[in-house]
Amino acid sequence: MPSAIYTRYAIEALRGGVSFLLRAQSEDGFWEFWNSLLADRAHVDDPHLWERVEALGLDLDRFQRDRRSDAVVERVRRDFRSGISAGVAATPAGFAAGAPLAGELGVVLRELASR
Repeated sequence: MPSAIYTRYAIEALRGGVSFLLRAQSEDGFWEFWNSLLADRAHVDDPHLWERVEALGLDLDRFQRDRRSDAVVERVRRDFRSGISAGVAATPAGFAAGAPLAGELGVVLRELASR
């Protein structure tokens, strides 16, 4: 089976939320928050992000603190630059055998997994 990697990648419109996601991965709300960002990319400004955090029962103070911390901001910048260098143009994105996956990522990953 080919190896495939799925990683977070901060496109410009989602950067504020993704910064929080780097720390939220250990919380139950990680995927729900991530999916809500992808489902509604037009509403990723602060008031809408705060609503998402509160609706998922996550810690709003931690959200604010984490997404603005120097370490998280630097990691997002590093991941963003790395993604641009690798040819990532959208999120979610995936790679297998060192090449970008084309098409709807979920479908492509299921196809790879079935091989």
